Amino acid sequence: MENQDNLNEVAVVPHRPHGQLHAPIVSGESDIGETDELYGLDPSDPTHADGLYGANLDEEDESYVYRHMRGGVKENISVIYDDEGVKKTKTISVLKPRHSDAQLQCPCCFQIVCMDCQRHERYYNQFRAMFVIGIAVDWHSKLVYDELQQALVPKPFDVETETDETFDGISKNVAEGDYFAVLCANCSTQVAVLDMKDEVYHFHGCLESS
Repeated sequence: MENQDNLNEVAVVPHRPHGQLHAPIVSGESDIGETDELYGLDPSDPTHADGLYGANLDEEDESYVYRHMRGGVKENISVIYDDEGVKKTKTISVLKPRHSDAQLQCPCCFQIVCMDCQRHERYYNQFRAMFVIGIAVDWHSKLVYDELQQALVPKPFDVETETDETFDGISKNVAEGDYFAVLCANCSTQVAVLDMKDEVYHFHGCLESS
């Protein structure tokens, strides 16, 4: 009988879910142990800073969008504000969002070169714009339209009428139909031409997105 009683005495072990190594956390207690404190990160320590985290990224993104996606035209909007517990309305002037047919990027490095452009009525992959970003104008590369090739080609240099002199980087001799090559500022790929007479950029061969 004594052996039978020993067989019936089974040790009761608390059940733990699979994979649970520690006891459940009770409200008001901390699960941080000595090991966690040893390897823990101190946010106030510059050496523990996360290089992939930016505390001001949201504000910087908002500022970038406001500067590049808006501009030129202002509009009045009404805003509601709290004045000592009283809801009041006031009118403020803000920059109106630009209406663009596309956002243009360099085909080689994907750098954004224009956020406000108008699509050509006849040539679907060409755009014209007055506001650009991330570009550089090659003032030494003057182009003209060749009727036979139906393309822009380097303009022949006329010693009698032209010189290499420039004023503030811009050639003094700009005739009707003269264009300057426009390059991506990041990889120097030609993305457009500049018509100095109308001060309009003509983009071609760029990647477009809405």
